[in-house]
Amino acid sequence: MLRNLDAAKGAWPEISRQCGIPYQTLTKIALRIHRDPRVSTVQTLYDHFSDHPVVTATQPAVH
Repeated sequence: MLRNLDAAKGAWPEISRQCGIPYQTLTKIALRIHRDPRVSTVQTLYDHFSDHPVVTATQPAVH
């Protein structure tokens, strides 16, 4: 999940809106400031990235 957040850095505001997680919470998790987030928050982010995979330069887009 942290790798996905790193890869999607510019999209954090949108991810926050889509997941219903406060932007400040999401950034603290992504920046490793909040080291022990709630399981429900991690599950929400995991589900989001399962439904919306992040395409990176090393990962070819699937058409």
